[in-house]
Amino acid sequence: MISRRLFLTGGAAATATALTYPLWGSALSPSASAAAATCELALENKSLPGRVNAYVTGHEQGTDRWVLLRADGSVYRPDSPAAPQTPLPVDCAIPLNAAGGAPVVVTLPQMYGARVYFVRDDTLDFYLNPGPPWSSRPSPRPRTRTTGAPGRSASSPSTRSSCTRTSATSTW
Repeated sequence: MISRRLFLTGGAAATATALTYPLWGSALSPSASAAAATCELALENKSLPGRVNAYVTGHEQGTDRWVLLRADGSVYRPDSPAAPQTPLPVDCAIPLNAAGGAPVVVTLPQMYGARVYFVRDDTLDFYLNPGPPWSSRPSPRPRTRTTGAPGRSASSPSTRSSCTRTSATSTW
């Protein structure tokens, strides 16, 4: 068991070390630098047959607006729509090459809260709701397909949630 005296002297030493960190810590820490304006992300289909589309969404750094990347590399900033559940007016699908093909490299602007969605042999429909630009978050919904029984529908089996990410390369 630790004695009270040892506990108190150890706590005092830790407090003194913490209080003097600004003096000695700056000498040991590397200097901070600004983040790069862009970042490249390589998306690669390694094994899925058929057509695979990727969608990249997130918040734009500095403005907090929702953004989506387009296949041509441009950034789409949706405006607040007049009505709830308004379909996204542009196609933001980024088609990937066939299985085993070269990766598709997209350039990301400074953003946070980014998400990458993948869908096979289909597209995702995004819907917008009214509000300030930072709250009109696009929400993806997979299309539904009807099954053999009338009146029943099932979510599209084309979405896959598992993705192996290696550094800046997302692969299937």
